[in-house]
Amino acid sequence: MVKRSRELFEAEHARTPSDAELVDFHNTRMYATRKDAARQSVLITIRGLGSLRSIPLEDPSLFGEDRLAWTDVPDEGASERTARIRSIVAECARRDAEREATRLRAPKRQPVPMASVARVFFAHHCEGEFPTRKELVAELGVTEPASRREIGSHLNEILAISRRQFADYRNAD
Repeated sequence: MVKRSRELFEAEHARTPSDAELVDFHNTRMYATRKDAARQSVLITIRGLGSLRSIPLEDPSLFGEDRLAWTDVPDEGASERTARIRSIVAECARRDAEREATRLRAPKRQPVPMASVARVFFAHHCEGEFPTRKELVAELGVTEPASRREIGSHLNEILAISRRQFADYRNAD
């Protein structure tokens, strides 16, 4: 909105406004066009204008504030966590094979493998995102109530395995 006010001032007066002129012009325009400009938080002050210069994306530290510069630090523990998650998925696959070997009769429906649930659950662990049970059900495309319950049961087992695998993280505090 301030940019638009600056453009309108330049069009009317054929010159660039000073900060005080811009604030006065903008606030007058907002009072004229808004029902309750102060309540809508569209009014500005000279101090609120700050610096309206652009910051180059290539090197933000050159002209911007230090708070705008970002140094990307690699996550040193990511490979270790990924290895632990692989071992969790392997444990789930082992339990799936064990369950299949001990099954006495043929299932009436296709069982949901615990390893598949674990893979979907940990798919975005690097971003710190873990799906809910509903999201797991949707991601796996399960429609039968028994299969949805099975996913919930598998998720509880996966979380128990994960707690054991990452126990040192929990006790680090």
